Amino acid sequence: MIKINDLSDTLVKELVKEHLNNMAVHSLPESRHALDATELIKPDISFYCAREGIHLAGCGALRELDDTHGEIKSMKTADHYLRKGVGKQILTHLINEAEKRSYSRLSLTTYNRTAFS
Repeated sequence: MIKINDLSDTLVKELVKEHLNNMAVHSLPESRHALDATELIKPDISFYCAREGIHLAGCGALRELDDTHGEIKSMKTADHYLRKGVGKQILTHLINEAEKRSYSRLSLTTYNRTAFS
């Protein structure tokens, strides 16, 4: 189940921190656009968590750049849930949310390295 989350959960904060650590390992400094937990609570960002029961499966965020343009941020799947479709579910949820908001454009900043394929 994917629901909006307020980032108060320690497990969620740890997953976001893991995401940032991965970006530091696999991305050049000028190519890092990941947000930390303090940035993900800003009013222009909706942060979502995927859970299986009480277990955190992954997260993702949708930032409103303007009334017609959104940006996908901070997508991360918990290690135990890798290759189980969690990332696809989160991405689908974010796309559906963007459609509900009538965005005509949705962006995702990526970096072309093996770790992201």
